[in-house]
Amino acid sequence: MGKTERNQDTQPGTAPGACSDPDRLLWDIAPATLFVDPEHRIRLFTSGCQSLFNLAESDIGRTLNEISLKADDRHLLKEVTMSLKTLAPSESEVFADNGSWYLRRIAPYRIQGERADGVAITYTDITRLKNTQDELSRMTQSLEQSVEERTREAQAHLRERERAARERDAFFELSAVPFFVMAPDGYFQRLNPAWEDLFGWKLDELYERPYLDLIHQKDLTRFKNDIKKARSQGQPVTTNARFRLRDGSYHWLEWDVQPGENQAMCGVVRKISRHGPSSRALQWAREKLEKQMPQRAGAPEAVKDQSPKTLKPLVETSITIDSRGLITSISPAVGGNNRYASVLHKDFTGLVSRTEFENRLTMAVDSARKTGKVHALLLMSLDRCRPVEETGGTAAVNELLREVAGKLQVQVRQRDTLAHLEGHEFAAILENCAEEHACRIAEDMRALTYNAPFTWNGKTYQVGMSIGIALVDAHVPSAQHAVHNANSARHIAQEDGRSKVHVFNQDTDEPHPPEKRGPPR
Repeated sequence: MGKTERNQDTQPGTAPGACSDPDRLLWDIAPATLFVDPEHRIRLFTSGCQSLFNLAESDIGRTLNEISLKADDRHLLKEVTMSLKTLAPSESEVFADNGSWYLRRIAPYRIQGERADGVAITYTDITRLKNTQDELSRMTQSLEQSVEERTREAQAHLRERERAARERDAFFELSAVPFFVMAPDGYFQRLNPAWEDLFGWKLDELYERPYLDLIHQKDLTRFKNDIKKARSQGQPVTTNARFRLRDGSYHWLEWDVQPGENQAMCGVVRKISRHGPSSRALQWAREKLEKQMPQRAGAPEAVKDQSPKTLKPLVETSITIDSRGLITSISPAVGGNNRYASVLHKDFTGLVSRTEFENRLTMAVDSARKTGKVHALLLMSLDRCRPVEETGGTAAVNELLREVAGKLQVQVRQRDTLAHLEGHEFAAILENCAEEHACRIAEDMRALTYNAPFTWNGKTYQVGMSIGIALVDAHVPSAQHAVHNANSARHIAQEDGRSKVHVFNQDTDEPHPPEKRGPPR
């Protein structure tokens, strides 16, 4: 094109009078375009360039470095030189003083051989595109942050689930209570080591045979029907059936079964005696009544002179016991004496009262001193119950105590005593129980309470349990002394962070003073 001189009627910033003049046509084209020769001298520019350069008609023929820019395009001269040298175009984004963004493109023109006649510099307004990109970038960044937060939350939730699963697995494996998972194909899917300890079987032996093969033939039909009912109705059931031990003998078990995942059935079993609970309760009541009846105020001399042999029928016909072995009534012949009220008294939890518990603890202390056997006393206190009481009131607390009582009953043996003392306190006497076994039972109680949150009116509460253990051996002088020791251990468990188990150590632990009775906390 060479250096172009404008017609006299063409002025910068005004539209040309006719489209027949190429210079006038170029003046109004968009985008802003600047033509520069190999010496960087301006040959021609369009009207749009005046928003980016301080240009006038008289600037044609001047070099670029003499013209001031209204944009941050500091690399313009360098890239013009490079494009003239390499004959390659280049692009850059430029921010103008007026707040607009431009795409600046440098392209050689009229290339002859290895030499260009100059370059055309164009500036295309990309402000809307840039704003859209920025908005998209912000949205992308926000989305990435949201994804990262969700990912962290999901990972934390996954870690919590994995931790809970590990705790459940540990509880399952270490529990002294036999747990089971029955597969739909009629075989045990999972058992814990307690089955080996209690029934003599190796776990591999139990896995290899259908579990129905181990059920007594006379109980088989009822057992199968109960399992089928639980699976079809999706409801838990409790059934009794004799289970064959490794030595070939059978033992009555109480099976608590509930539906699990993928048609599996899971639950727990407890050793029972078909008539054992009733006979044991009757024997204990008989002994207590035989001991106290001759001292009854106003009792006839004929009763006082009765020998134990003669007295037994009288006692047996005076007591009513339900199928669980719980004494439900005493005949008027002996029921008039208030000192037998403790035999009948059970609170809303279904556990024995504090008064009766103290009587049985006294018997355990006497037994330890006379026979040398070692028993274990557990004092348990629920932790973090205040939120339940504050939001749910007495009804929620009572339901919580009933649930906890049910969970604790699963852990104790038939010969043990479990009591609700008052408020949030429970106690257990584990007869003929070594320290190691008592710790396992206590840890099962603590874990079962902690890992099964309490739900009331759609709200979930995490409740814990602190447990103190005191051994009752021949050196314990009294029931009160045993309670002091267990109470001290329980306080240490609470001070150690709550939801802990602590065994009283005569050498290192100081006995706590006895707690005063009062209204439930």
